[in-house]
Formats: sequence, structure tokens, C-alpha cells
Amino acid sequence: MPGISKSENLLIVDGGITNDPGPYSVTLGISQGVEDAVTLPLSGATVRIEEKDGLTEILTEVRVGFYQTSPDKIQGIPGREYRLVIETGQKKYESEWMYMKKCPEIDNLYWQREVRNGIDLDYDGIQIYINTHDPENNTRYYRWEYKEAWAFSAPISSSWNPTLCYSRSNSSDIMIGTTESYQSDRLEKQPIVYINQTTSRLTLRYRFIVIQHAINQREYRYWEALEDLNENLGTLFDPIPARINGNVRNISDPKESVLGFFTCSSVKKDTIYVDVRDFFNDPIVFISPYKDCNFATFEGENNPDVARYLRYGWLLADTVRDGLVLITTLANSRFCFDCTTSGDPEPPVDWIPFTYNK
Repeated sequence: MPGISKSENLLIVDGGITNDPGPYSVTLGISQGVEDAVTLPLSGATVRIEEKDGLTEILTEVRVGFYQTSPDKIQGIPGREYRLVIETGQKKYESEWMYMKKCPEIDNLYWQREVRNGIDLDYDGIQIYINTHDPENNTRYYRWEYKEAWAFSAPISSSWNPTLCYSRSNSSDIMIGTTESYQSDRLEKQPIVYINQTTSRLTLRYRFIVIQHAINQREYRYWEALEDLNENLGTLFDPIPARINGNVRNISDPKESVLGFFTCSSVKKDTIYVDVRDFFNDPIVFISPYKDCNFATFEGENNPDVARYLRYGWLLADTVRDGLVLITTLANSRFCFDCTTSGDPEPPVDWIPFTYNK
């Protein structure tokens, strides 16, 4: 890449501020050359977020290279400007002053059942869409993130393990949209994510929280370029073969390349739940993650086959009595009967429970 050597160490910045209560986070790293696979976290920097003519807060390094504000100090306010300041060694970096736009409401968050053609099979699942608009025509540039959580269960019940567990995940893809070529500031049926039958997300209950950001054109162009660049590469912290101009610079050496962007946006959120009973009349045929699970059931006290299977590495999954008869169930993996091996027995915050019948 012209102008950047393979061995040049570049600062990587990833973080921002919204109008949601904190904490806000900033991740700092040092790229070991834009064509190398190694990125090291940057520790020991002084990092602060400043509000123009307002509050300033110094972030705390809560783990190596990861800096965070307190939950109850600085908070973004639409209509005000913010910037990031980083001091490390003899270098000082500043972002541009970023104006926080007011984010419009989400009109509708919804899903539709869709079948998509794949190479080896046709995928059955749901596409989640969003409708939004700004009646004042001031937003024009949008970015979305999401948080998801879902309930699932192992294929058999175990007397000493939870029957129901929960998994969580956050979005990692770049999702942006613009109405700059439209007369009105309105987006209809904007796709967010597709979920198919190869995951356990839709097997019981699934919660989807979307976060809508109102961003400016400068930030939109950054995410647009990063989306194009990282289509087959991964994330900002993967090797970057080309320069993307962010909004952070070395104030004493503007020629130094800095990767990343300090984001500043107000947000709106919406939540939907999807239940397996929503597909009662037309069930989705799931590709189970438990397809390699095997079980063996034996009757009687001190059954020699139980001891033999245990010697072969099988695990005790459950014991129950049917009248006077002891029934022992073995499994070839703990994953097959203990949902805590891949999830959390405690539901997410604000999870709305449902009647669960296994």
C-alpha cells in the first residue's frame, strides 16, 4: 500500500458516545503493519471524552487496551459536540468534533418468513426488517446494531442440570443506510439480519433488540468504505490492506495514519420476540446442533452394561425410577444433556418468560 510500510505501527481506535447512559468504551490497538496478522492492544494510554463547553471524563482501562467511562458521569446529549483525546508516550491524538444528531423513532421492527437458495440446500428462516423515517428530513444517514438472546434446551432432561438455557450475541456486521438520494427521509423494509434453521435461535424463544444510530455523512462514508473493504476480511482489528481515513489524527504529525473512527450518535431502540409457536401451522425444520448426540438407556440396579459404557467414556446423563425400576440414561457427550455447556441457565435482563412445555 503506497505510503505505509509493512512494518509501520498504526494506532487503531474503535469506540464512541451515544445519548444512552454509559458506560462508553474505547478500544485501542497497534497494528503491526497493515499486511500483518498481529494487532497488539495499546495499554497505559490516557483517554478522555470531551464535550465542547461541557464535561470531560477520563476513561479507565478496565482490561488491556479497553478503556471505559463510569456509568453515571458524561452522557451524550443531541445537539452538542464531542471529541476523543488520546495521549500515549509523547504523542497526542484528537478526533474531530462530532455533532450528535437527534435520532428519529423506529416506525416498525418486524420479521417475515423467507426461504433462500443455497449451494447445498435451501435455507428456511426469517428476515428481520426495520421501517423508519425522519419527518424533519434531517437524519439521512443511519447505522444499526443489534443484541440478540434466545432460549434453547438440550435434547433430554437431566435431573441435576437445567432444562432451559439462554445464549446471547451482539452484531458484528456493518449495517448502514441512507436516504440521501430520496426526497423524503424514509426507509422502508430495511433488512437487518437473516436467521435460518441452522441455528438454535428460533427453536423456542428469540429476542431481538435493534439500536438505530443517527449519524452524519462523514461517519457514513467511513462505515461504507469499511464495509466494502472488510467484506471478506473480518473486522477493523484484522489486517487492513488499504487506508481508510477516519476522524482521529496525531495533532503534531497529521501525516501519521490512524485507523478507526470515534463515533457520536443518538440512538433509538426497539425489541421483538419470535416464538416457535409462531410457526405452529408451518414449522421450520431445524438442523439440530445435537445431531451427533447418542443416548443409551438401561434398566435395573447395578446393570453391568452401565459400567461397560462408562468405561468406554460415556457419561451419566440421568437416573429416574419408574415404580421400583431404576432407569439409567447415558450420553456420549455432556453437551447432549447439559445446556450450560453452551449457554447460561439465567435469563437475560428484562427477558419476558413464556410457558415452556418440553
